[in-house]
Amino acid sequence: VEAPVVDLSGAAAGPVAVELAAAGSIRGVLRPAPAHPEGYVVVLLESASSSGAARLAHVDAQGRFSVDGLRPGKYRIAAQLAAEAPKARWVGDVAHMIEIEIRGGSPTDLDLPIVVAKGGGQ
Repeated sequence: VEAPVVDLSGAAAGPVAVELAAAGSIRGVLRPAPAHPEGYVVVLLESASSSGAARLAHVDAQGRFSVDGLRPGKYRIAAQLAAEAPKARWVGDVAHMIEIEIRGGSPTDLDLPIVVAKGGGQ
């Protein structure tokens, strides 16, 4: 569904309805818990976006992470070792990412599985 375009550069043709939705968020934890979870970064991509822009979240010592201010919709998410970033693409293969649905107004709780790439490890 195409979003309507409103041109505010000219005279107003009448009232325009603007639909607002509360932002969504993710509260997550890595599973299984790695020995050093703070060495991981969570990568989040908006599924419908063609921009390729990614959001990153750092993981704390308990394996928890959070991402706030998300537009409701479908996203792809994965965890990867931060130390691997110079050696590999941040988003190497979307097939290894999990698709999730973010709803506005309340957090999405997520146990994020760690997918170990060939030759990789925890």
